[in-house]
Amino acid sequence: MRQQLPIAVCLCALALLSCATGGPRPQPPQNQAAGAKPLPLKPPAHPPEKPGSELDSPAFALMPPEAKRYLADLSLAFAGADKRFLLAQAESGYERRVKPLFDETRYAALLYRIGPYAKDAPSAGERMPALDLGAVAGIRFTTWRENGPVIEIGGKLRSRNGKEEDALIVLLWKTDPPRILGWEP
Repeated sequence: MRQQLPIAVCLCALALLSCATGGPRPQPPQNQAAGAKPLPLKPPAHPPEKPGSELDSPAFALMPPEAKRYLADLSLAFAGADKRFLLAQAESGYERRVKPLFDETRYAALLYRIGPYAKDAPSAGERMPALDLGAVAGIRFTTWRENGPVIEIGGKLRSRNGKEEDALIVLLWKTDPPRILGWEP
């Protein structure tokens, strides 16, 4: 019993000591009176959006869930500049026909139908665009329409320097996994 008493005394002393040394209490800023509410923080002008968050908007409410999941993954890949994933999204026949003909940046421009390829038909005089996937900061999906076995998704690719480029993704959403059909040169 005698040995238990010093242990109990030590535990009580430790408990009192830890309560007493909690550190100084936070003081209100000097320009703020005691008891006044803290000044609200000013929100950023453009709060960062979660990649693919626009897919939760009413405009995409009727999109098939499988397609939404795929586009959310694609959005994350663009935000993370995952070139390997992004270049591997082509339908296999398209990839076999087109990829060997172009360098990586031109192939990516065709696959994701940027600039003039986002229209029905680019004019003959337009310069062939290039898409450096490492310079892309993200994609924002803006429109969609289902056309048989494909879904056409319009969007804006945003580069790290803030410039935006139109894009059109033609998604074979019923394949497992879904795949993209790029522009046929």
